[in-house]
Amino acid sequence: MPKYGLLLVLLLAKTLAMEDPEPIFKAVGETLEMGFCFGVDYIAVYRINEGEKLLLWNSSDLFSTPDDYKNRVDTSNGQHELLGFQLMHLKKSDSGVYLRECWVDGNRTNQHINYLYMCDKEIPSQELFLKNGSAVLECDISYSEHDNTSIKWFREVYPGYKTTLFLDTEKSLELTEEELKTVLQVQNNGFSLYISATGLEHNQNFFCLVVKRGQCKYFKNIQLPETNKPEMQSVYYAVGEKAVLSCTSEHLSEQTQHLKHWKTPFGEVSATTPLSEMFTSNSEGNGDTLLVIPSITINHSGEYACFSQIIVSEYYITVCSVLVSNNVQLNSGEKVIMACTLTKDESVNILWYRQIYPMESQLIYDSEDPSINLPADIMDRTHIDSNASLIINEVNEMDSGTYWCVVLLDTVEGDINESLGNVHEENDNIVYDSEWVDEDDNTEICIMKRVTKLKVHSKNLTRSNEDYSPNPKTEPETSPVIYAVIGGVLGILILGLIVLCVLKMRTGRSAVDSRRAEPRAQKRNPAVSAPLMSL
Repeated sequence: MPKYGLLLVLLLAKTLAMEDPEPIFKAVGETLEMGFCFGVDYIAVYRINEGEKLLLWNSSDLFSTPDDYKNRVDTSNGQHELLGFQLMHLKKSDSGVYLRECWVDGNRTNQHINYLYMCDKEIPSQELFLKNGSAVLECDISYSEHDNTSIKWFREVYPGYKTTLFLDTEKSLELTEEELKTVLQVQNNGFSLYISATGLEHNQNFFCLVVKRGQCKYFKNIQLPETNKPEMQSVYYAVGEKAVLSCTSEHLSEQTQHLKHWKTPFGEVSATTPLSEMFTSNSEGNGDTLLVIPSITINHSGEYACFSQIIVSEYYITVCSVLVSNNVQLNSGEKVIMACTLTKDESVNILWYRQIYPMESQLIYDSEDPSINLPADIMDRTHIDSNASLIINEVNEMDSGTYWCVVLLDTVEGDINESLGNVHEENDNIVYDSEWVDEDDNTEICIMKRVTKLKVHSKNLTRSNEDYSPNPKTEPETSPVIYAVIGGVLGILILGLIVLCVLKMRTGRSAVDSRRAEPRAQKRNPAVSAPLMSL
């Protein structure tokens, strides 16, 4: 092999080593969605075969698609700023490793590697029944007596729900993950698994593949009953904001308090293992463990889970590209209009929140969920107008606090450009970033967050009686250069006036002197003055 070819293979191996391929399971005839790249120049998808990269599709060069894929490859969405990839009419021969990349200005901003398992069909999962808190997971015992048949078992792992292989009976009946050996038992040569009650607290989603002579016959998704797993909380932060997530100490014994740690998209974080861009801190008074991210970037989107011996708290951070902040002061009894500054349309979802405690907020409005009612203390004097502005009449001191709205594009079918174009702000501190949107994540795209800090005074302030305007007109700041120019012009004018006055004074004196000299001249030379007098 030429040295350049060897170098390319080594570079490819290094790239793949950075990220293990994540399994995807599909049946023959289905469609593979490779996700979306948002706000990028183009997307490229490769198939990796024995160390070689075969370009399947490049959105900037559609003629590069191989003949075998031309009739099966399509874009996932036709919007200009949202690029995706579909491989349709899947065949058994499509099994393998796929690499997808997002490119902006000649730089790869995101990549993801998947291993596609192609099976003849998918078997529907059966309902599981718990006995004393435990359960038996069965793939298909009927295949257990067949020769040359093996089972592959996978599970989704927190955070991120990444799918990992933990048992391949073709190689061994030993579990590959140490933490599973105390909660799982292999039965019937791997065709069934016994999972204890403790195991159910940590694992809710399994996949099994029946493989015969190297070919996948079918796969099954087994979802376990929910136990005491906490509900995932959606939180929204804008680029540059400080994020603080709380891990409650409720229901934890003193022996397990010190075991708390956070699992994040960047790795594990605890008091002894901080990361460069985040760290943990103890809350004063209640002993909660806080995860602190000093400055949010677009890369912080994802799932964050706090663990002790079980999962304690779970969050999903959605990062908003635009942040607008307002401070509002007004008198008791007046009306406040807190705007999202958006032309409302069907492609976006508006959420309004208010802060009720330092670490707790309350969802008070969801444009897509009519079951969310306004809080009782403001319900009779509050409404949302057609532009999604939150309007509170007859405010009082109890209404003081922090309110914010988020504007979500919660479907990839929406027109992102149009929604972004509807954000009309006078604030120039706006940052847009490209974002990877994965089909299976059902990711929401937050295009704006607007924060209003409201202060209501009981006594009248010295201010106008007009209602609060969300975008008050401000006088433009005058540049020092303008002051200098104006000063120079005034100086020239003053100097000109002085010179003019001096000239006038001199002219006046000359005239007086001439008038005084005429009588004297006439006395000295009367012959000369006589004709002049006759004129």
